[in-house]
Amino acid sequence: MLSAVTTFLLWLLPKLYTPPETFEAGVMMYTNLYYIIRLWVNFIHTPLALK
Repeated sequence: MLSAVTTFLLWLLPKLYTPPETFEAGVMMYTNLYYIIRLWVNFIHTPLALK
């Protein structure tokens, strides 16, 4: 069940922010809360999906 939730979040979260257009904007992505949440969800999703 948790794997399904994290899969859904990995699909949804990138839709909540615009991708960076420049390198500098990409470096500043750490200030975007949705981007940080997506990274943590991806970190958690990998071991859940491998079980």
